[in-house]
Amino acid sequence: GANVAEAPTDYLKRAIGTKSKMNTLYDGMRVIAVIFYLVKQARPFLFFGLSMIGFVLGAIACGIPVLLEYHATGIVTRIPLAVLATGLMILGGISGLCGLVLDSLSHARREIKRALFLSVKPGW
Repeated sequence: GANVAEAPTDYLKRAIGTKSKMNTLYDGMRVIAVIFYLVKQARPFLFFGLSMIGFVLGAIACGIPVLLEYHATGIVTRIPLAVLATGLMILGGISGLCGLVLDSLSHARREIKRALFLSVKPGW
């Protein structure tokens, strides 16, 4: 029931002797930043879930040598690596929880927008 219209757009060739003002690297980074922002806004669990997976995999990679050493000798000599593994696992948990909470809020926001859209009478 939404109103849709097409608008004609003129497309012209670049004037002779002019140069593009686009910077490939800078503009590409801006596009990637906007994509990350839009994914974070529209699908927060995907965004934070991927960071959670990265943190958890990093924690496992750092924690396995510590656990193997502890299993073999009964002592931990790699304390900084153990602290890093613990910190990465905590960050993974926080990231996952943030993703769940923000996903719930995003879902509620979409439902409110849908309800407001459906409340508008066609043709006003």
